[in-house]
Amino acid sequence: MPVPIRTTHVTLPAGQIEVPAGRMRALDPAAVDNLAASIQAIGVLLPVHVRPIRGDDGKARYTLLAGAHRLAACARLDMPVPAIVREGGSELDDRRLEISENLA
Repeated sequence: MPVPIRTTHVTLPAGQIEVPAGRMRALDPAAVDNLAASIQAIGVLLPVHVRPIRGDDGKARYTLLAGAHRLAACARLDMPVPAIVREGGSELDDRRLEISENLA
């Protein structure tokens, strides 16, 4: 039986979000520049998606599931990142989210 996915909307410091190795798509610096300009003008329209993890120091950290360009743009602007924290589900569910966001 599938494990239900629970979500919570939060705002996180960009430094608490780790980008895992093997991302589907590499960052495009020009796209990050354009997105940062847009975010500065109108804000973040879509939150990133993250999963909670524990850092080596025991503090809350998050791994990025979707939204690498938004995360990079917010980090560049030194602003907090609107995020949807996903708990439950499976690694396959997380991968599907990443793929579906990169198809658009």
